Amino acid sequence: MVMRQLIPKRLASVAYMPPNVDVIVEHESLGRQAEGLHWHDFHKVVYIAGGSGIHLMNGVPYEIRPGVAFLLAPSDFHAWLPSSEGCVMYNILFSPRILSPYLDAALFDAGGPGQGALVAHDMAPLESIMQAMVRESDHIARPDAQLSLSCLLQHVLVEFIRRADAADSLGSKAVTGLHEGVRWALAYMDQHYRDPLTLKQVADEARLSPNYFSQLFHEFVGVTFQEHLQVLRARFAGSLLRATEMSITDICHASGFRALSHFERAFKAQYGMSPRAWRREVRHSDEIALRGIGV
Repeated sequence: MVMRQLIPKRLASVAYMPPNVDVIVEHESLGRQAEGLHWHDFHKVVYIAGGSGIHLMNGVPYEIRPGVAFLLAPSDFHAWLPSSEGCVMYNILFSPRILSPYLDAALFDAGGPGQGALVAHDMAPLESIMQAMVRESDHIARPDAQLSLSCLLQHVLVEFIRRADAADSLGSKAVTGLHEGVRWALAYMDQHYRDPLTLKQVADEARLSPNYFSQLFHEFVGVTFQEHLQVLRARFAGSLLRATEMSITDICHASGFRALSHFERAFKAQYGMSPRAWRREVRHSDEIALRGIGV
């Protein structure tokens, strides 16, 4: 059976990343004890250096084995189920605002709704770089350490994209680039989409007038501000539906929707069916997948 909780634990960036720090890396060892379902309000790459077990991402099981890396976004819920030998990992915490336009597109367009999690294999050659990132993180208050971490992160993520087969599916969008204000707005929305956001509020964060921001957003992102906001909320709701036992009404409000009818319309527009029907279908598929790997 899939391990699900009523309400997942939230891990906040303020507890893990110092103010004004965009990248930090830690080396972690998990024993045999499972780490329950949780989510982060920051982005994270987890590289498995040793051990075995199962990693549940949004209710989907993935095998833990050395050399595998996972990209986790704020809309992802996950749990670790190590085997008796435990597992050893590197956690790379980062803010997307420091990424190049290419990495923005490659990581977050290729891993969008309906395309599954981004998982990279054969990442072992990058382990020495991650060790260097851990050493730099020990001196995170120094500007040179932050610059070094930023450069090393870009390299690790480029290799992640290559090994996750995400680079070939992008077309020309990855090299087009984003307006700096739009990039800042997208990063801000990733952190705050569950809040009652308005276009004016996000435009102010991007230091643009609302009308100009709305025009730029549609030009560079391809959808309106409101449409993108609903996609983020529906994606988060899908993760909750799949990974938790929360009620449909609770998920509606936890995802940032104010009315159940609005939530159901937005979710159906994104996933092609009602939240209840989607939960039933994906859970049936997940149980089949778990039986297939002996869990």
